[in-house]
Amino acid sequence: MKKKLGHFHVIAGTVSLICCLAIALPPSGFCAVLYRSYVVKYDRGWDILCDPYIVQKNDWVYKIFRQKGEISRADFQEFLSIFKRLNPHIRDIDRIRPNQNILIPLKKLEPGTLPGQETGLVTIPFVTIAKISEILGSHATPYRVKQGDSVSKLIAARFGDYGSRSYREGLSLFKALNPGITNLDLIVSGKNILLPDPAMRNRPWYDSLFDAHGNIKNLSKETQQAKNERTQPVQAARRQPPPTPLSETASLLDARLMNKGTFFFPRSPQDGTTGANKPRGDFELDLSRYPVLEMDDGRHIVFRPGGDDEGLDMTAIRRGWQKVEVVSLPEKASTEQILGSLFQSRGEESAQKTALSFSDKGLSVTVRAQWTKSKAVDNDGKVRYIAITMIESDRQRTPETIVRYLDERGIVIKELVKGGRESSESDTSGSGGSAKPDVATLKPTNQKTFIKSLVEALGYTYSENVSVTFPYAGIQVEAVSNLVTTGNGNDFLVDFGELYGDAALEIRKTGLGVVRISHQDSLDDAARKMLTTFDVPFAVDPLFIAAPRPSTFNTILKVPGYLVTRPGKHDELLSAVPLHNRILQFFNDRNVRVILTGINGQI
Repeated sequence: MKKKLGHFHVIAGTVSLICCLAIALPPSGFCAVLYRSYVVKYDRGWDILCDPYIVQKNDWVYKIFRQKGEISRADFQEFLSIFKRLNPHIRDIDRIRPNQNILIPLKKLEPGTLPGQETGLVTIPFVTIAKISEILGSHATPYRVKQGDSVSKLIAARFGDYGSRSYREGLSLFKALNPGITNLDLIVSGKNILLPDPAMRNRPWYDSLFDAHGNIKNLSKETQQAKNERTQPVQAARRQPPPTPLSETASLLDARLMNKGTFFFPRSPQDGTTGANKPRGDFELDLSRYPVLEMDDGRHIVFRPGGDDEGLDMTAIRRGWQKVEVVSLPEKASTEQILGSLFQSRGEESAQKTALSFSDKGLSVTVRAQWTKSKAVDNDGKVRYIAITMIESDRQRTPETIVRYLDERGIVIKELVKGGRESSESDTSGSGGSAKPDVATLKPTNQKTFIKSLVEALGYTYSENVSVTFPYAGIQVEAVSNLVTTGNGNDFLVDFGELYGDAALEIRKTGLGVVRISHQDSLDDAARKMLTTFDVPFAVDPLFIAAPRPSTFNTILKVPGYLVTRPGKHDELLSAVPLHNRILQFFNDRNVRVILTGINGQI
């Protein structure tokens, strides 16, 4: 491989690029900023930071991959799966060709991690450097010209074969280092020159020096150019025409719409003859009259607007397409009508009878949609699903945190506003960021540590080994226990078996409550006893509806644990199971504070 590009790390929302320059930086007025543009693509719940790369001659694909980004270093098989999905034009990664454009996935990003991420293109300043001549001078080697030397031989020996991109880059560097040499075909024996150091190619800013032709860029224009590039994806999106119901349907089903041109189907001699007893010619399917959806599993759906089937030769069509269905549509059918007709024609079950359910470390998730479709098995051997629902307004959309969470688990949520063609599937690109969820994590080792941490997580005060006195059989008796102070006058003691006989009963007579935790009580039993003693409203194993709309077609989360509601405070979810970060973010956005209790021992 001729060139190695630098690695980088995203830290605290910014990109920190590994670069060590052994030069003194001059005042900012004499500096330029090197930029590098990256593409952001959405893939199964994540924004993927990608490096646009042009394949070079003699590139070895696996060597390129293993030098690129943290995904390939952490899980190379996952990296390959993401690469294949982001580069569908590469049929065989072992046979990439020079000059092919590919996207190399580098890092998974939360929404809003980088400025401009939602546009699909981020431009990152690598480093502020001195004048080009100075930075290149620190990466150059003095050389005395010998008899028989030529610039082309010297550069080719260091940067690759004559005519290659790396050779052109080396030549541009040589020109910048030796401005006094005006004729590259004439260098004098014994003359001292500077040769660019090939190790420069290992610097992360190296590629940013050159344009597409291998010439050194005019860095003074970089800032404005970067700004222009970041706005292009947004402007291009605004120029796109509104989708038609058929194109919208195709997008929802991840299908290919064929509605222009003519599709030819050969006829067999057995198909009959014309009036002149001549064999009938090929059947011509007018796609503008009979549009077709090509599904990802190879099926073809032929639509008959208005029920028109005149001239449809189904014998010829079925000979060409093994899996073909014909669906009748009313004139000017809406997207909802097309979907309804399509699923009804396939004999799909009523949407109310179908649901997608799974368990995630104890969290139960059920997705009910108006229409549910399974996709073809992917390269990883996994089945994915599309869940489509019509909604009344954008306010009823499923939150992005849940959309991304479900996408990671093989369920793609797609929602359309009724009667509006400007809306499409749930947006996964416009998030303003992903704040750290407000969550408390308990790590119980026994009943006592669990109760203490639970009380304090709920905002109460827990005092251990407090002396209490109470009358018993006509005398004052002193005992030691644990006091919970609530601040609302509902204080009580927590007894783990230290109070003997009728002590607890006598203490209650004084007006101070006592909750007894026995050795047989599980942590869940202990939590329920505490909540009951706190005298606060709580629900057991609460259900949460993801989107602000009726539950008929919605995503429902069932969390083992307790939901505590106290006047004047945020609701608090005491989860007995670990929760994914996106689920935690969902509750944070709903103003529900999560306490991971560790009751099931998995936290």
